[in-house]
Amino acid sequence: MAPVDVVFLCAAIAFSGYGQSFRFWPKASPDNGYAYYLAAGSLAESPDWRGFRSGMPKKKGMQVLRQEAAHADDILAQLKKGNALPVYDPQEPETLITLHPEYAAFKKVVRIACDVAYVKAADGDKDAASQWLVQADRFVGRLPTPTMFSLLVNDAMKTLLRQTTLEFLPCLGLAQLKEQLGELEAIADHPSDVEATCKSDLEAMDRSINQIVADPTILGLPDEEVPDITASFGKLMEGWNGLSPALSEVIEKIMRSAPDETQKDDVAGLKYLAASEPQVPVPLRGEFHKFLEDMQSVIQPSKYKLSDYAKSLDPASKAHAALIIRLACETTAKSMMAAFQRPERSWWIAWRRPPDETLTDQMTKDGRQLRFLKVDMFALQISQVIGNLSGDSGDPETEASRVFLLGREKARLAVVDAKIWAFDKVQHRLPTSLKQIGNPVDPLSRRPYSYRRTSSTTYELAAVGVPGIEKIDADTKLSQQDPARR
Repeated sequence: MAPVDVVFLCAAIAFSGYGQSFRFWPKASPDNGYAYYLAAGSLAESPDWRGFRSGMPKKKGMQVLRQEAAHADDILAQLKKGNALPVYDPQEPETLITLHPEYAAFKKVVRIACDVAYVKAADGDKDAASQWLVQADRFVGRLPTPTMFSLLVNDAMKTLLRQTTLEFLPCLGLAQLKEQLGELEAIADHPSDVEATCKSDLEAMDRSINQIVADPTILGLPDEEVPDITASFGKLMEGWNGLSPALSEVIEKIMRSAPDETQKDDVAGLKYLAASEPQVPVPLRGEFHKFLEDMQSVIQPSKYKLSDYAKSLDPASKAHAALIIRLACETTAKSMMAAFQRPERSWWIAWRRPPDETLTDQMTKDGRQLRFLKVDMFALQISQVIGNLSGDSGDPETEASRVFLLGREKARLAVVDAKIWAFDKVQHRLPTSLKQIGNPVDPLSRRPYSYRRTSSTTYELAAVGVPGIEKIDADTKLSQQDPARR
């Protein structure tokens, strides 16, 4: 494979041998390390690599791995160039519809780095194996993470590199172990700034809302709308104070659910409402019956062009729709940020989203004033799609907190692993206790790590854990600890 001219790749990433799938890649200047990372990604996606199925080395034969390694020098060269320069994301400010097609290629670069390191180590070239892991670590550590999606992809790449490095530590020489120790310490000392990413997500949402109100179809939203139930709802709202709290709560729940979200719940709710007619004040029963009929039709919605309705909105209605979407969608992003503002040792504890009645209050006000009723329904339908794109389901705050907690703890454990094997290289034996390597303390629990030799060449190492999780070691997985994910 001929050396890659990164300037051409920066200009369009449409190099004739790399296919049209890269025309949406961001364009970066040669003084930005991201340009060389894009070049490495393009090489990883080029036809020369199609014969290599990326995965863990043990799933491939050595012949395939060596063929792969023979083509890899250009990728390493691009990583080194990028790692020597400042790095910033060349894309325009993020919005909810910003795409990152390069991330898939970046993951392939990391898999290739792990494969080639495996080959180099197997062939006795420990320096080359270590260099591949070091350059890949620096590449991943310097990638911008402006969205939670990009941060999770970045975490997955770090995990693969850490797992590969841990496999190689016992067979590396002292010089390479010291090199790896330096990298592992840098990774552990500079974890991802999750709170900053949450803030960036909020800003991206804010930049997107007006654009989405003007054209909802850019979200991939089906160009349809639920039937117009606003008239009966508005009249019902006039007598809202006459309804019992339980009845009001059920009506609100049905009104706020998407047509295709909880059909079973909606049917059950309608049955409850029908049986609750005696609680409805007599003057409201006519509108109550009409409301039930309309809600029945909502469960089987008819087609309607959302884009046509969006075009019909006047400036005041567009502004109000943007307000409702912001109130509906910012709750999750703000809650995610609040979850990460807790002390790190609390991240394993389930996060309970604080109640936010702002949206309900605004819609209740609109209903009682008989203003913006259809606009509110339009905005809520868009909000539901944005929530799905943002992963707003289940308990995202708790799950994300635990994912990043495990990642940070495993990064710290990897530093201790490297120190253990460096001791072994010098003393020709494993330490009898961690006191012999400085008695490191886990920052999370503020207690020494648990360490036990199981043979002359093996040992067990773990952090003692925090409330809610018994211990954390290199093999701990979220699915094993969280009953909700079993």
